[in-house]
Amino acid sequence: MIYANYVFLGVSVLAWVWLAIVIISLVLEFLTSEVVSIWFAVGSFVSLILAICNVNEAVQVIIFVAVSLLFLVSARPFIKKWTKRNEIKTNVDSLIGRIAIVTEDIIDGNRGVVKLDSQEWSAISSDNLTKGTKVVVLSIEGNKLIVKENKANEDSNIVYE
Repeated sequence: MIYANYVFLGVSVLAWVWLAIVIISLVLEFLTSEVVSIWFAVGSFVSLILAICNVNEAVQVIIFVAVSLLFLVSARPFIKKWTKRNEIKTNVDSLIGRIAIVTEDIIDGNRGVVKLDSQEWSAISSDNLTKGTKVVVLSIEGNKLIVKENKANEDSNIVYE
């Protein structure tokens, strides 16, 4: 390839290119609030090691692409889960997992009403729920709560999944 015979400070020029990609990827990663370029930092670091060992340039590029994609595919689900864990629930999302009380019966999947923190909400459930039943909020669809009977029958904020 084009860089095969070029050496700078005793190291292949392509090794310096890989080092630059590692540094740029890490700087971009630190400057953004999302995980966007760590994949390329890992792939280019592996290729940097290959360049120092004088491995063919084509192999270095193939390994860079393969390692970057492999790391992206394998690590992204874990990183997304970790970043979701640090998410602070606000507004309506904070209602999920909370305990409410049925104030109007919820029968056969039809809407009923539940009371949560002195506010009344439309609610639906796959269960038949009568007035006075304690329920847990599973999710929110539009302006209605999706609820399920609170089998633990506690006042704590238990989340059923």
